[in-house]
Amino acid sequence: MEWERALTHHFLMVGSGGDASPIRSFEVSDGTIAEAAGLSGPDARELAMASFTRHVVQAGGLPNALRLGLHPNMDAQGLPGCFAYLVLTLYVASLRGNGEERNGDFRHKLRRFLGSERSFMNMPGVARMWAGLQRWLARRRLIDVRFRELVFPEVPVKWSHIGISLKFAFPTKTDATLMASFLHDKPAAAGDPRRLLAEFAPVIDRGRRSAGMADAFEDFRDAFAAGERLLEDHRFWRLVRSCSTGGRAEASSPAYVSCGFDEEAQLVFSAALEDGTKLSPGPRTLSEAVSDLAAAGGPAASSPAYLVFRQTGFGRWKSTEGFERAGPRVRLGLPRAAHRRLQKGSHRFVESGDWLFTAEPVRVALAEEMVASFTAAPSSERLASISVSGGVRTGGLWLGRPAFMPYVDAGGSELLVRAGPGAAGTVSLDCQGRGPERLQADGPVSGTWFLEPPGGRQRSCRQVAFAPNAQPHRDALAGDEAGEILLDWAGGSAQARFTGQLPAEAGWSQAQGAMSDLVEAVYAGGRRGWDEGDLVAIVGEAFGEAADPWAMLRVLRDATVVQPRLRHRWRGRTWTLQPPALMPWGNGAVVQGAVCEAEADVFRKAAASVEAVPFRVQGPSDLAPPLTGCVGGDLQALAARMGWRIEQASICPDERPLAFRETDHTLLGKEPASRWDWEAAKFVADRRRGDGAVSLTRWTQAASRDHDVYQVLAEGRERRLHSRDAALVLAHCLARRPLFTVAGGYLEVQVRGAFLPDAIAAQLRLSTLANAGLVDGRPRYRVTPEDAARVARLLPGAVAGAARAAVGHDADRVASVRHSSGRIRAAWTGGALTTLTAGGPGWGRCLNEGS
Repeated sequence: MEWERALTHHFLMVGSGGDASPIRSFEVSDGTIAEAAGLSGPDARELAMASFTRHVVQAGGLPNALRLGLHPNMDAQGLPGCFAYLVLTLYVASLRGNGEERNGDFRHKLRRFLGSERSFMNMPGVARMWAGLQRWLARRRLIDVRFRELVFPEVPVKWSHIGISLKFAFPTKTDATLMASFLHDKPAAAGDPRRLLAEFAPVIDRGRRSAGMADAFEDFRDAFAAGERLLEDHRFWRLVRSCSTGGRAEASSPAYVSCGFDEEAQLVFSAALEDGTKLSPGPRTLSEAVSDLAAAGGPAASSPAYLVFRQTGFGRWKSTEGFERAGPRVRLGLPRAAHRRLQKGSHRFVESGDWLFTAEPVRVALAEEMVASFTAAPSSERLASISVSGGVRTGGLWLGRPAFMPYVDAGGSELLVRAGPGAAGTVSLDCQGRGPERLQADGPVSGTWFLEPPGGRQRSCRQVAFAPNAQPHRDALAGDEAGEILLDWAGGSAQARFTGQLPAEAGWSQAQGAMSDLVEAVYAGGRRGWDEGDLVAIVGEAFGEAADPWAMLRVLRDATVVQPRLRHRWRGRTWTLQPPALMPWGNGAVVQGAVCEAEADVFRKAAASVEAVPFRVQGPSDLAPPLTGCVGGDLQALAARMGWRIEQASICPDERPLAFRETDHTLLGKEPASRWDWEAAKFVADRRRGDGAVSLTRWTQAASRDHDVYQVLAEGRERRLHSRDAALVLAHCLARRPLFTVAGGYLEVQVRGAFLPDAIAAQLRLSTLANAGLVDGRPRYRVTPEDAARVARLLPGAVAGAARAAVGHDADRVASVRHSSGRIRAAWTGGALTTLTAGGPGWGRCLNEGS
């Protein structure tokens, strides 16, 4: 049964690549049988064939299967029961003759393979099993869309026993030898389908090929003549590609240039060998990395006119040779001389040394046109396939959120989107351009969808399956092994529990919009942590130019979704999901950590089951994650049901002013990379030290073997920090330049790229029950007058308007006491005016003290 299951899944079902095209042939060989068994390594083929022979050939049922079509009934297990025997006939039909018999004589090859003297003249059971498989697939496809359609070939009347197997077997070993010999003599035909069709036709006519090859060639020729170009995955063209590379995938260049981003959102490049050996001493400009690459004999040495970069992560790119395997979207690196020869209005480029780099990914067709404009590259008719790229994966499915739908490229061919059984939502596509287009959705989508050309004979089809929400992570999340958590502020004393009353009437707001999509995407791909460049890029996917990705990343951090960690031994940061937990708060609890929508729904139901009232409230803007919690209930039972921990005590930030987390890392071996320009209010990457009464400089290590250090100098004292955000706030405090303003119940940031230190932001989140958000591209924090005064005390000189907010708030408090008819009383607590409500916390103590 195991071989029946493995072969059925491998040959009859949609694979990981999503190919749902109708099956018109089977490539059965030692290698594909080993792939079906999931074996790899140098001995995989021998082990697979030994097991296949033992369980299928020598099990005893083969003679009756070939003669009578008898086979086990495995319908209850979701298997046809006959397919392993049919695969055996396909394997035999694909074997090469040994010269003692005609190549097409199936029975001679079967006797030789089985080591038998039987004649095998009577095998009508093979045709009966094919008919049975056809009926079984028709029934199965009604309930399981993963099974592909099987298109039966036309078989001559005289081929009543094994004719279907002979037609389905393609390519055979003889076919592969024939095509390899042809391309050895005429290698240029491999890149020109029109030429190949004309020059290979006589080979087909001479009859030195299998019946399956003749059918495949005819089908490819007819489709090409009809103007179809979605033929890159056609079975005949796959054989051409395989034989043109000797049956092996094209080897990668031994050296390459990689591209990413640093903490200042600047492009950085480096050259390396495929074995991981670094050729660049550290972050470089593109022109410097090209020089490193040329010295190692990489693609820049033989083709210095341009570099093509393919995407290897959301924020990472890697140079590759040519466009053939670069993917649907690429980025180009060009020397200045080549850029000057481009036509006006070409795609925007950014400078990186003496080279230029496309500011955004471009379609392959556009990139080829740009290269052709200065290299006079010959044009040819490009075949295409339906490719699906980008997007976010969760549990083997695409995340079906509008902001993260995958891209589809069909080489300019028109495609239709067809919903499979049970699919929910709406998906559309405008795929008539020359490059990839994103699938469009109005809201979350789920189920299986098919991408296929309209009308006619279907030769190409892709299946995409969506999940509307991220699947909860059951394994442990990445933690300390990913690196030390990067902190802004020093820790302080423990606080047992937050006081106050949670709002029982807050309700449960529905998650929607780009922010909900972003949280789901970050959660879905974050089980093992996010590379910083990838995470910044995925934030950019959600909001585009509507929000600064780095600012939004800080919003997610302050909302306890992610946390930054310093990489071990190397420069840079990794971002990990914060494990979920319950934070006791007054008469309930607040949820801390990363929680996907599916887990949030489980929490809502679990809270109700322990007599708690769940709530989820929105932040101060649409660009703020919601805050989740519950009122009342048994927190211990709720935590047990969710599998979460309870944070028994919250660590309050150090109450000393300017208690920033400093580092003992020295500046030895580092050099200035950028400085804070007080007039421009931004970092300037001019490799100079900061100046002025208070200076801020970022120091980097050229070989990237140590983390960046931010140096703040004021009044002869030096402070060194790892956190950029903390260093910026510290510099403004020492310079007595306001960085934050309090107005209308909010603390707003006045300089782009500035944020409250992490511990202070965490306290504001819990005291106001609101996550920070972005307004006009800058963070906004909800604050009470007491909060504002405390922040102003911890960050002296950096907060404006806190005193005015406190005075106005005290006047409102006095007025509320005077008009409450005794229900509200005033109290002087901790040097500040507070109010107590009848029956609330502290009311009894107030009455006793008053009496």
